Amino acid sequence: MIKAMALAVRWILVYSIICSISMIQAASWSASVDTWSTDRQSSTLNFSYMDNMDGSITDMAVTAQGRSIKGYHSHFLDININNICLKERTSAKTGEIGGEEKVDLVSVATNDVVNVVLKPVNDLNYYFDYTERWPVKLSARRAMGYLGDGINDQEFSGNNMDYVGSNSLYGKRYYLDRSVILNLNRTNISVVATISGGFKNADFLFTKNTSFRQEIWSTGIADLRYHLASVDGTRPDVTGEERFFGDYKLKTRLFMDAENIRLDPSEEGLQCLPSCGPQNSDCINSCIETI
Repeated sequence: MIKAMALAVRWILVYSIICSISMIQAASWSASVDTWSTDRQSSTLNFSYMDNMDGSITDMAVTAQGRSIKGYHSHFLDININNICLKERTSAKTGEIGGEEKVDLVSVATNDVVNVVLKPVNDLNYYFDYTERWPVKLSARRAMGYLGDGINDQEFSGNNMDYVGSNSLYGKRYYLDRSVILNLNRTNISVVATISGGFKNADFLFTKNTSFRQEIWSTGIADLRYHLASVDGTRPDVTGEERFFGDYKLKTRLFMDAENIRLDPSEEGLQCLPSCGPQNSDCINSCIETI
C-alpha cells in the first residue's frame, strides 16, 4: 500500500512531486495448522518518490468584502509493503516553508515459499517451518525548514515489529533532517503442533535491520520512541521513549539488527542422533519423518 498527498491553501509556494511505480506483481500464500493460520501478501515493485517545495503559506481571500481563509499546508505519506512501513503527517499554519524528500523502495516477491515438516524420533510434536524470502528495502531522506505560526510534524518507520517514531508539536521554528534505511531479508515462521494435531505455538522470526538518523532544531514539544522486538524470545524487547520541551536541538542515531539463523533439516537430524555422520543419510532419515 502506497499513499501520498500534499495540500496547501494560498500556495505562493513552488511545489513539485515526482512519483513512479514499475513492475507491479502481487504474491500471496497462506497456511493453517489446527486453529492457527496465516495469510501473507507482498508485491514485486520498484517505487520512487521525490518532492520539493519552497515558498510562503498565506491567507486566501474568498470574498470581495475581505473575508479570508487561514492559510495552511498539509502533507501525508503512507507506505506499507510486507510490514516495511513509512508514515508521515505534517500540518503547518501561515509562515515560510521549504523542504525536499526522496523515497526509494524495492520489493521482490518472486521466490517460492519453502515448507518443511519435521517429526524427530521420540518427540510428541510436529515442527512446521515456513521460509519466505521476499526481501524489501526502503531508503528515505527528508529535509524541511519552517518559520511561522506553528507546525506539527509526525513520522513513523516500521520494520516487522521494530519501529522508531517522532512527534514534533507546536513548533514556531522547525528544522528537520532525517534519513532511514529499512531492510527485510527473510521471514521464518515456526509452528509446533502435537502428534494429535493440536496447535501449541507459533513464532515469526525475521532477518532484518533498521538504520535511523535524525536531527531536529525546534521550539515546542518533541517526542521520540523506539522499539526492538526479540528475534526469538530468548532476550527481552528493547523499548525507549523520550520527551523534550522548549527550544532544543536533537541528534538521534539508531541501528537495530536481527538475524535468524535456521538449521538445515539434516543438521536438525544430527541433533536427534548425534552418532549419525554427515554423510549417513539412512541414519538421518530414521531420525526425521517428513509428512
